[in-house]
Amino acid sequence: MKKLFVITLIAAMLLGVTGCAVKKNTAKTEIPESIAEKEAEEITGGWTRPESSEITEEMKERMEKAMEGWTGASFTPIAYLGYQIVAGTNYAVLCRVTPVVLDPTDHFAVVYIYEDLEGNVTITEVVDLPDEEVSEEENNMQIANPFITYDSMDDAAADAGFSMTAPESIPSFNEKLYQVMSHEMLQVIYYNDEASLFVRKAKGSDDISGDYNIYSDVKTVTVNDHDTVIKGNDGDFYLAMWTADGYTYAVTSDLPMSAEVFSQLVAEIN
Repeated sequence: MKKLFVITLIAAMLLGVTGCAVKKNTAKTEIPESIAEKEAEEITGGWTRPESSEITEEMKERMEKAMEGWTGASFTPIAYLGYQIVAGTNYAVLCRVTPVVLDPTDHFAVVYIYEDLEGNVTITEVVDLPDEEVSEEENNMQIANPFITYDSMDDAAADAGFSMTAPESIPSFNEKLYQVMSHEMLQVIYYNDEASLFVRKAKGSDDISGDYNIYSDVKTVTVNDHDTVIKGNDGDFYLAMWTADGYTYAVTSDLPMSAEVFSQLVAEIN
């Protein structure tokens, strides 16, 4: 799922999620601006899109500091993708990677760097992008939008290869749409003009929530005989995760819920 996160992040940051392609013979669903912004800015959870993807002098200096002592490859920053506030700041930067070998072949990768509160910068992870997923044209990356939007669960399930039972409606959210990411993850989005709630399902056991915020309240509750982790702050919960029967699930909400309400919602999802 890490590759899905990377592709989604780049697509959202550089292309902008203003709409999703719809497969032939399915009715097109227009994605509200609030949902487009949600996917563009928050689909990775806790990450924020910068106002510009331009590599500034400050970012160049930050990258140079991070690369001090780094061996095996050099990185040329192409686009600033996003940042995440932690105890310091995480940055995601799209780079051209040149291996330190004879006759090197360049490729592209997302380089994650961490800057602590004292200004020290280190590379924490490098995620390579396969050539077939990335092309360069005057330093502008063009990556296919991984989301396909559908009008019904049946159409979405046919694409994903599995179905999902989800509530017909959720209080406070008056609209709903179905999406599939890269034929691997199915999600239902409930939304209103100001907030949204995502219900996701995929094969495996990886964390597909995309929410990397640090919460003070973390509880494990039993719902439908499955251990479910819910996370939030001061009794308000925003994230639920669990696995069942070979699938992994996640619910993320902009609106806070009590542990009891979150458990009731999870009980309706399969």
